[in-house]
Amino acid sequence: MSADEEAERTQMEEVLRDLGVPEEAIARAVERDDPVGAVFEASLLPGKAERTVSAAEIEAQGGLSVAEVAGMLRAMGFPAPSPDEPALTPAEARVFVELGQLREVWPYELSQQLARMYGRLLSRIARTAVQMVRLYSEPRLRAASDSHAEALASLRDALDRLVSLPDPVLAGVHRRWIEYEVSQAAAGAEESEAGGAPVPGAVEVSLLFCDLKDFTAYANAEGDIAAVDAIEAFAHTVYSQRGEDGRVVKALGDGHMICYTEASEAVAAGSRIIAAMGDGETPGVHASVHRGTAIAREGDYFGGAVNIAARLLAVAGRDELVATGSVVEACPDSLPWEPLGAHLVRGVREPVEVFRLLSVPSPPEATPRGPVG
Repeated sequence: MSADEEAERTQMEEVLRDLGVPEEAIARAVERDDPVGAVFEASLLPGKAERTVSAAEIEAQGGLSVAEVAGMLRAMGFPAPSPDEPALTPAEARVFVELGQLREVWPYELSQQLARMYGRLLSRIARTAVQMVRLYSEPRLRAASDSHAEALASLRDALDRLVSLPDPVLAGVHRRWIEYEVSQAAAGAEESEAGGAPVPGAVEVSLLFCDLKDFTAYANAEGDIAAVDAIEAFAHTVYSQRGEDGRVVKALGDGHMICYTEASEAVAAGSRIIAAMGDGETPGVHASVHRGTAIAREGDYFGGAVNIAARLLAVAGRDELVATGSVVEACPDSLPWEPLGAHLVRGVREPVEVFRLLSVPSPPEATPRGPVG
């Protein structure tokens, strides 16, 4: 090692030490030449220090057993702690105590199944967040600072503020989606009890669902940053091509739900979106359209019509648009549709007749309408 390299290493160690990075993390940073990784470790230490409760203590409070706590953590993707190891925060421990006391109405097996889903989905979110900080935030701080030491100090400050910010937002998102699913189930029950009679809040609407086809495979092949870029490109395409009549009800990660007054407008918008994303370098798009009666509440739609429109996406291949008979009947006769037969749709008793749009005359290009979101 040259004298310059030795001096640079010593300076890195001093900077990291001044930032409160533990010695073992400094050693790893020097070995890997990755001071940013060491700053990440230091910013995460306060959260680790809050883990003061062991699985044995949870079991002693009438919660999940030691084996069940271990099973939950393994299901989330983490190694199982020893019985007396402080591995959980008091807030996490309270959850496991409650789950143990609720096992008569909520069996442990259900908790473990959900834990697998949480771990799988949140791990991807966390990995993407870290990659975005490394690819975008850290270079910007370097460019804005006069020295590497100053850039690392700025990164440490930013991470200390950023690390815990998503926690209440993620909890809020989870709560809102539970509220939505409860409302959807209630709307379905209302429609069933009404037996075809009008339901309060029911309106005639055309619903377009579109999302990126085979997005998970694309993300696995190209990486999380490429996947984020694809989602952003798709969102901009949706908002610029949805047309004057289209209102984006919600964005669903790599998909969107858009409502229209006229079925033909929904079909035209879906065709524009598919064409605009068809460059071969990003995931393809598939779309589904259904016209029916939905229950409108607080800017959202519920009921069987929403369920049909959403579930129909599974029938459409890459760069395809499918629709129900009610849409075909409401569209101009000039549109070429191919019958795909009756399909069973989850949550719908009777099979649904499905049609695939073979081609569509190029509609006038839609004009952008405001910012994405």
